Amino acid sequence: MTNPPDGIPPITAAPDGSVDVGAYMKRTFALLGQSKLKGFKPKDGDDFGIAQGTTREWTILLTANTKQESDFNTKEVSDQDKGFPGGGSFGLGQMSPGDGKGSWGDGLTETVADIEDPSKATIAIVKAHEFYILEDGVITSGSPPWKGIARLNGSYRRPQETTQHLDFARKSADKYLPK
Repeated sequence: MTNPPDGIPPITAAPDGSVDVGAYMKRTFALLGQSKLKGFKPKDGDDFGIAQGTTREWTILLTANTKQESDFNTKEVSDQDKGFPGGGSFGLGQMSPGDGKGSWGDGLTETVADIEDPSKATIAIVKAHEFYILEDGVITSGSPPWKGIARLNGSYRRPQETTQHLDFARKSADKYLPK
């Protein structure tokens, strides 16, 4: 996937930081269409709704995770990080400045402003999932030492945090994505 991605329009946030779920899903679907995750089924994919590795399945999973992480709000700050200026996890994917430096995050997660930009954030979310899942062949190892995207994203260390939102994401996919 190129950065910025070819032919995929940006998305914006409202003044309160909220991002339209349909816009998020459509952009994520388009980004995943250019991703190496397309057609890839991790070993634990069935546990997360990835039966064949389709772009739609991956979009549903990333939507469920974004619902858990930020409820589609670019101004979200992790509860444990509130009160710690300059540090912590921010935005749609609850990333920190410098995440992925030297690999998937270059130019996407340098600053809090980068992370709060929904167009950059959606690219970073896809690239992070692609990097960690393809490297380890799993979404999560289920326990330390963490593997897959659980190396970065704590919600995958406690899979129910993400999987509880799969029904929401499936219903949203039926509304916003091609069948």
